[in-house]
Amino acid sequence: MRPIDDKCPCTTCRTYSRAYLHTIVHKEAVACHLLSVHNITYQLRLMTGMRNAIIADTFPDFVKTFMGDMYENQPVPAWVTNSLKAVGIEV
Repeated sequence: MRPIDDKCPCTTCRTYSRAYLHTIVHKEAVACHLLSVHNITYQLRLMTGMRNAIIADTFPDFVKTFMGDMYENQPVPAWVTNSLKAVGIEV
């Protein structure tokens, strides 16, 4: 009965549960709209965080924190660590 993301401020997460979205995703066209609202909000929040980190000259720290959150309790995939290493960011 939780939202897609507890920290997300979008109307989808504030209004609908994962369970509800799961039941309508293959039946109702509105599900695509609801998921798009969440996805766009997620991307905007991510890009805002990245922009602020670049301005504050803390982008490598932002990436490390993001990767730690994304891959909590599991190793970061090799392709990600190799890609970031190529641009001077160690995770």
